[in-house]
Amino acid sequence: MPSPTRIVWAAAGGPAELPCNLTAPLPKDAARLVLWYKTGVHKPIYRNALIIQRVELRDEGTYRCRVDFRTNPTLTFTSNLSVVVPPHNLVVYTDEGAEVRSSVGPFLEGDTITLHCRAIGGSPPPRVTWWEGAVLLDMTSEEETSEHVTNTLLVTSLSRRDLHRPLTCQAANTNLTEPLETTVTINMNFPPLLVRILGDQGPLSAGRPYDLLCQAVGARPPAVITWSLDDSSLTTHTDQSSQEGNVTTSELRWTPNVPVTKLQPGRSLNLSNIEEGDDVYFECSIQSNPWVYKIGWLHESKELQHNVTAGIIISNQSLVLQRVARRASGNYYCVASNIEGDGHSNPILLRVKCEYDILL
Repeated sequence: MPSPTRIVWAAAGGPAELPCNLTAPLPKDAARLVLWYKTGVHKPIYRNALIIQRVELRDEGTYRCRVDFRTNPTLTFTSNLSVVVPPHNLVVYTDEGAEVRSSVGPFLEGDTITLHCRAIGGSPPPRVTWWEGAVLLDMTSEEETSEHVTNTLLVTSLSRRDLHRPLTCQAANTNLTEPLETTVTINMNFPPLLVRILGDQGPLSAGRPYDLLCQAVGARPPAVITWSLDDSSLTTHTDQSSQEGNVTTSELRWTPNVPVTKLQPGRSLNLSNIEEGDDVYFECSIQSNPWVYKIGWLHESKELQHNVTAGIIISNQSLVLQRVARRASGNYYCVASNIEGDGHSNPILLRVKCEYDILL
């Protein structure tokens, strides 16, 4: 007498047990013979229960258990063994085809991430999903073939809170085994949130060394701090980052000075033989920290002004006197000014010879 078919599921590589009821329909009777048959296999198996230790896909099929009793009619039990083959590999890769193993990036704020998770193998085809912890992010597979299933995850508008965010891809086609899964984390770079100079920023005294501190907060990787004064780089600083790396402090040792100036005549100029009508020019060399914001010129105590008509041409660190007269004789100075004060150069005495002096 046959009985209803029983469905038995088993995962490939795991055990499977096909039951057979040996209970006699009537009391005082007992099973005398148990035979197992598989569809397509003619040789019977003499066991009470059929146990397969490591199931393979070829074990799938219909099994019948025949029980003969001493007095009762023969009973037949049918089991349909279905074998599930879990996926054997998960691969996460980017749009460019680069495989991602543990982390992806680095990305910047506002970027978009596209991650493809491909489950290879599996029968029936597995369900591929994306998770963040216990939160389901994406359950729709974009590609499915007989060999693989792919789910693509899109994460838009990245922000600082996405740093180290875990994204887990799972593939499963049965609850008989644990899902196959892999996790990648998001790596990001950030510009500083804040850059500031610490400490007293009041007036500084010339000739006295100062330690200035600059702090950059919120950068990843740690910020690289540079110091400059106007267009000049300052290199006498040491940098240190916090253990977390998001706070970098740079200490600059700096000594402000008033400008040091030196006045020189033009290279081809012979000051001992300047006559009326000659052109005279001077150069003012300057050493200053910080750099000067003003350069002035003095004839004796009188400040000279740029006046092309009068033959006075001032250009940055140069002074040109055109067609000089005897009244142009006297001491000349250049004066350089920075935030620390004024620096006066050495004087240069100009004597303009007139025709009378030459005749003598």
